[in-house]
Parts: sequence; C-alpha cells; structure tokens
Amino acid sequence: MKRARENPVIIVALSVLVGAVLNLAFYESLKRKTENANLYHAMDLCQQASMLTRQAADLEEQAARMVPYAKSEPSRSIMFLSAASLAFQCGRFERVIDLASEGLRGEPRDETCRGLENIITDAIRELRRRRGE
Repeated sequence: MKRARENPVIIVALSVLVGAVLNLAFYESLKRKTENANLYHAMDLCQQASMLTRQAADLEEQAARMVPYAKSEPSRSIMFLSAASLAFQCGRFERVIDLASEGLRGEPRDETCRGLENIITDAIRELRRRRGE
C-alpha cells in the first residue's frame, strides 16, 4: 500500500479539500465583515434619523411657540400636536406632556383636542412603564 504522500490522487484530493476549507473560511470571514459593515451602516442611519427627528421636534416646537394665541387656531394647536408627536418618537415623554398641554391652552378643534389628550395619555403611560409602575 502506497503512502498518502506518494499517491497523486490523494494529494490532489487533499489539496482540493484544503482549498475548499480555506475558501469557506475566507467566505465566512468576508460574510461576517459584510454583515458587520451593514450593521454599522444601519446603526449609523438610525442614529442620523434619531438626530434629525430630535432637530425636527425642536424646530416644530420653536415654530409653534412663535404663533400667537389669538386668531391662530387651528394652526397653533396642530403645530403643538406635531411637535409633541415628534418628541414622543424621540422618547422625550415629559416634553410631550408640556407641548400637548400648551396646545390645549388655545382653542383647538375637537379632533386636534382629542389628539393632544391622547398623546398626553400615551406619554404618561410610557413614563409609568419605564418607571416600573
């Protein structure tokens, strides 16, 4: 019986097997790097979206506060509802309550009033949930 190193068929088979294992290892390594790159990219996009949402919430609040009480409904209360909604998306629940309460101080239409009341209720529920109540 020939030794494995003397048999060319075994040498070729082993060479192919080693090549396949190396290719598989390279493929898995490349796959992990690509998945990590995609994950980092997705995380970066989420961070950017979060930052832009916070900026939008701040700008919407500034705009809402510029609108005078008199003669500005329903625009004023709708802007406060929009600002509160953006703040809710950012997880700024105390801010949501402040903004929605400010929107209720005017004379919002019924539908807007319900939206403001509902977002206050949702923010309070979320604050309690986070506090473990």
